[in-house]
Amino acid sequence: MLGESAVWLPGRNAVAWVDIPGGLVHVTEAASGRTQSVDLGEPVGAVVAGPGDTLVAGGTRGLWQIGGGEAPRFLGAPPGHSAATHRFNDATTDPIGRLIIGTLALAPNQGQPSGRLYVFCSSDGWRCLLDGFRTINGLAFSPDGRTLYVTDSHPDVQRIWTTDYNVVTGAIGSRHMFADFNCLAGRPDGAAMDSQGGYWVAATDAGRIYRFAANGILTDTVHLPVTWPTRPCFGGGVLRDLYVTTRRGPGGLTSGPLDGALLRVGAAWTGAVIPPWRG
Repeated sequence: MLGESAVWLPGRNAVAWVDIPGGLVHVTEAASGRTQSVDLGEPVGAVVAGPGDTLVAGGTRGLWQIGGGEAPRFLGAPPGHSAATHRFNDATTDPIGRLIIGTLALAPNQGQPSGRLYVFCSSDGWRCLLDGFRTINGLAFSPDGRTLYVTDSHPDVQRIWTTDYNVVTGAIGSRHMFADFNCLAGRPDGAAMDSQGGYWVAATDAGRIYRFAANGILTDTVHLPVTWPTRPCFGGGVLRDLYVTTRRGPGGLTSGPLDGALLRVGAAWTGAVIPPWRG
């Protein structure tokens, strides 16, 4: 129904991704398209590679570790997190393997924006980096790890920001406007980074992916055979394939035959490496 959070698993030659309302974490083999799924039993918004062959998924109640021949293991949630009002939505890892993950309100149109961006690792616990989001998305790091990108996909916002990032401490600076989607087709959703510092973001509602250079200039547009792409990721042996999650039509809108599919598109750029969560 709502595919999201594509991430390449180089050791398995596969893509991990989620179906948010279905509560499913999928792993799709690149060569065969064969897919194995784990049902978390709750809506799941994000997944990243974990230690070894494990995955770490952000659900409604908190984080789950999946794999290793065991049943999904609950890792916890940020202090004050309530599954009655919020869930996780989008994640990535920083250059040394800290988890960067955001939350959104289950009713994002009500009240003040309450989504938060967190950093988490087992040794240091949870720390809130930013707050005041309605629909947090688009998390990615520049190749040198010194710039963190973050998006708010909500129709009332539709903006992408950058922040300075200290890889040693995990501290960030203030937000700076990077791109305003209010003058572009579509809304900004999930994102990926190429090795040259280009930021690739799904333009949901518009059936395309935009590439922005590090200076914020739009350089490339990839048109897709779907209306609602949700997140790209680079994969393949040399990271020259672009895998894209998509969703079916929201709110009763008619879906096309590929809406909700996981797509693979050849890319003219090489992707940046995303390390696994270090634990």
